[in-house]
Amino acid sequence: MQPPSDPGRLTHANPAHGRHAGCDGNCPDSLPRIGVCGALNYRHMPISIITVNWNGAEVLPAYLASLAAQTAPPRETIVVDNGSVDASRRMLDDAGVRVVALTENLGFCEPNNLACSIAIGDAVLLLNNDTAFDPDLIAVLENALLQCPEFDLFACSMRQWADAGLMENAGIGYRRTLSGYQLARGDKASLWPNRREVFGPSGGAALIRRRVVDDIGLFDAAFWAYNEDVDFALRARLAGYRTMYLPDAIVRHREGVTARRLGRRKMLLIQRNAEWAMRKNVPRGLQRRYAIAHAAYILQQTLKNGPAVWAARREAIRNPRPRYERQRVTDADFAAWLT
Repeated sequence: MQPPSDPGRLTHANPAHGRHAGCDGNCPDSLPRIGVCGALNYRHMPISIITVNWNGAEVLPAYLASLAAQTAPPRETIVVDNGSVDASRRMLDDAGVRVVALTENLGFCEPNNLACSIAIGDAVLLLNNDTAFDPDLIAVLENALLQCPEFDLFACSMRQWADAGLMENAGIGYRRTLSGYQLARGDKASLWPNRREVFGPSGGAALIRRRVVDDIGLFDAAFWAYNEDVDFALRARLAGYRTMYLPDAIVRHREGVTARRLGRRKMLLIQRNAEWAMRKNVPRGLQRRYAIAHAAYILQQTLKNGPAVWAARREAIRNPRPRYERQRVTDADFAAWLT
């Protein structure tokens, strides 16, 4: 389909398309996927926002206010509610988002998978319910999709809630101890001013092209919650998909509000899932190469958090997840990303 010959005279007959970065609102309704705005060629890349909620009445007001303030509305917003019993269901209904109501708490992984299976956008934006984000977030992400066709995943600039000048993360990194970590955690945001390639995106604010999910899936439902994004980042990197960090896609995160309700179970999930992610994804040759470093890391975690760490790791060993067998990059290329 060719763009019209006179893009400067187009009108926007369907407001559902919304504005986007570089657009003054004049975009052809007759061309819902291809348009031209002024002198700037623009291919619409509708983004579906996906959020999981569980008794989130305390944090949803900031999230919903940020959503309503977007200068470039998303294609849709899908919120999967994990059987909430507080006022959050009413708040979501009043906000007009699409709610998928579950009768019980299924964690983080399966609800995201469910929402992704019904999302209609060309890309999905995973956003935690305890976030607030800049009004131009969707516009920035749409631009990134257009400007970086060689990248299929994008990591937002996640900032600390109490001080937006401090980083929570710039995505995910992976160490030679065969463990994931939050990249740039605690750094001043001014130290991360430029776009750069990173290992993978954090699940709290990740933009993912649909073709990636169609190829390798999203989250392993057995993880339930925690380190599911490390597992996904490992699979994506092994499949050859690249992640770009976007410093101007700013998302503030009120960390720990939901996690505190899980108590000690959080630590067990983190430890078990970290071991699962390593064993199912890291090439076996690299597992052998870094076995001593990995053992030392587990010992350090056990001394820090107690013997339950080893119990959780042992559960992962006794009940392994299926190996990921779709590696398309060499072991050397993968190892080059380990820090």
